[in-house]
Amino acid sequence: EEVMVSELHDIVFNKCIEVLTGQDCGFDVGWQVSVDDDDVFLKIRLADCDNIKHLASKIEMEVPISTAAYDFQGLSCMQIDPTWGQLWGLNKELPPRAAKHLIYSTLRAQAFRENRDAVLEEVDTAMRLIACGDGAPARELGRQSHKRLIMLAALVAKIEKLHEHHGASSTTALQAQKDQLELVFNQINEEIETDIHESCPRRIEHNRDIQSITDPQEKLNARLERWSKPHAPGIDKFREAELYADFTDLAVMKIMYHVMTGVINLEKMKEFELLDGFFAIHKEDQLEKFKASWASVMPWNILQWPGTQWDYPVREYFGEQVAFFFSWLSMLTRQLIIPAIIAIVFRLRLLLFNDWVIRAFEFFYAIIMVVWCALFVSSWKNQTQTNAMLWGMLGHSSFARDLPDYRPE
Repeated sequence: EEVMVSELHDIVFNKCIEVLTGQDCGFDVGWQVSVDDDDVFLKIRLADCDNIKHLASKIEMEVPISTAAYDFQGLSCMQIDPTWGQLWGLNKELPPRAAKHLIYSTLRAQAFRENRDAVLEEVDTAMRLIACGDGAPARELGRQSHKRLIMLAALVAKIEKLHEHHGASSTTALQAQKDQLELVFNQINEEIETDIHESCPRRIEHNRDIQSITDPQEKLNARLERWSKPHAPGIDKFREAELYADFTDLAVMKIMYHVMTGVINLEKMKEFELLDGFFAIHKEDQLEKFKASWASVMPWNILQWPGTQWDYPVREYFGEQVAFFFSWLSMLTRQLIIPAIIAIVFRLRLLLFNDWVIRAFEFFYAIIMVVWCALFVSSWKNQTQTNAMLWGMLGHSSFARDLPDYRPE
């Protein structure tokens, strides 16, 4: 049976909508006719959080562990060594943390939440017992490395709350409760400080040695500062802790592309001229930020230090392939500073030195450039591995596919 081209387009269009909104995808769709009425734009969105998690688990997507999950387990997330730009103050950003990436599993996430609620229930019970004069359960939780930080956060929050009430209106009962909380808090801290290298769940830098403080109130204040925000997470963060980090826009687009290409052959549709192309819609607010800083042609932006400060924002908006290119471009610009300075000195040799010194300069310049090339290749390999670890790209292929319109001669 013959079908008109327009009818075929309608059939395919309706079928695509049926598939994309069906059980396998669950996307929100809409459409818009182009200005010249020649094309129809099919707009696809994935906004439902539960569906995002379901699809991520279905395609076994790797997702980074949240910092709250590290804190909840009393572990430290590995931090990347600071760059020269960060050490010299040219890059104000803190060194990023390289969270481990796990295959997303709704069952694993649910198990983490159940364990979180159980631990928080233990902490809440211990806090109620402290009010009754029994601090033993709280001290026992403080001895367990994976529960110590949560117990301390709960104690800090309660002590700070009582300090506020104490300033407004103090009663004998409130004072007794505050004294008991401070006693348990100090006992847990003393056990930590006695064996800090083996028992401390986190690496927290101190401006002074707490153990050397003799005044009890001053020592208590120093300990409270040590385990308060921003030096340590608050109890509210633990109550909302999830195993996996939140899904970014980039992660959602990856899920959509993976699921969509699994049910629709986009390349075949382009081959049969049923589809002109597919692309992500830009976000004007984010583009304006890039235009005002990273992509600006203003002199002070062109001359900004070519550090790693834009690697993460570019990756989150344009994806890893584009981010790797600009990461390489920034590193090449940084690495060319030294040979550029040497080249300037080398060019001045003709005016300042005789022939013997010029030949010596040429010899040493050749050696320097050979060493520079070797160091540049090695540095870029290290930078690539660092980015791959930060972005969850370890194990992924470094080769890109050919463009559809590429025709080798």
